[in-house]
Amino acid sequence: MPQTSPFRTIRFPYPEPFDGWGFWGRQTSTLNWCEEVILLNLGADPMQLWDELSMIYTTCLMMFASFSYSRSMAFSYMLGLGLLGLSAFISVYYHVTKDPEFHQAVYGILTAIVVFHGMWVMERRLRPALRARHGDEGSKLLGTLWAMVTTGLSVFLSGFLVWNLDNIYCTQIRALRRELAREIEAQAASAQQQIGIARTQIAGKQREQRLVKLTLSELSSLPKDTVIFEGVGKMFAALPVTEITQKLENQTKDLDSEVEKLGKRLVYLETTHKNSREHIEQMLRKT
Repeated sequence: MPQTSPFRTIRFPYPEPFDGWGFWGRQTSTLNWCEEVILLNLGADPMQLWDELSMIYTTCLMMFASFSYSRSMAFSYMLGLGLLGLSAFISVYYHVTKDPEFHQAVYGILTAIVVFHGMWVMERRLRPALRARHGDEGSKLLGTLWAMVTTGLSVFLSGFLVWNLDNIYCTQIRALRRELAREIEAQAASAQQQIGIARTQIAGKQREQRLVKLTLSELSSLPKDTVIFEGVGKMFAALPVTEITQKLENQTKDLDSEVEKLGKRLVYLETTHKNSREHIEQMLRKT
């Protein structure tokens, strides 16, 4: 009974280029990270906005903690109210415009303010305090802090760069991914077809092997001077048993060699099909 591969059971055609409408309605997300997903329209817009605006809110909290430290209560209240008003303005404006570049620009500016203020605090306040308390050891501690800052900035800027490259070159990335998926799928289909052909050829050669071995077994019971007639076209040629036996033994060796080669080819095709299937499954999981 033929077995059906689980991969072939769940496979489906690669989606056509996205036209702005998903399975349940029009796309509402503004940042998809170049993902090809089934888009929802049931509450997706506010949930996606919360996901993005939480970056703004978190940065405003860090800004409040950074700028309100060691300041008066009145200043802290004013700063908190100002940041709340700023967060509200950004939320409303982004909800109305759905402009991802506005979100990126505001988030970048707020983050830069927090980072540069932290650097200023480290040099103007922390460095003198550490030198006064710990001397040279304080400078080493500050050097460790700067190493951590440099590492964090490098990771953050790398992610920010990838984010923008993803947005800018999304069309090219999707086209390349689609073309690669089609090529891998075609390779898997071709390998599957060749596997069937190779198995059929092996089965045919094995039948010939059994027939030749059966013939040799029958010939071995005959006297050596027995004359055997071999079909040659529409005629028959008389040959001694020894000559027929030698021909069949040579044919057996040839068949063994052909079956071995076909077996190696079958292993190669099965490996190719398996790798292609795994690559497509990985791409489907990622998209």
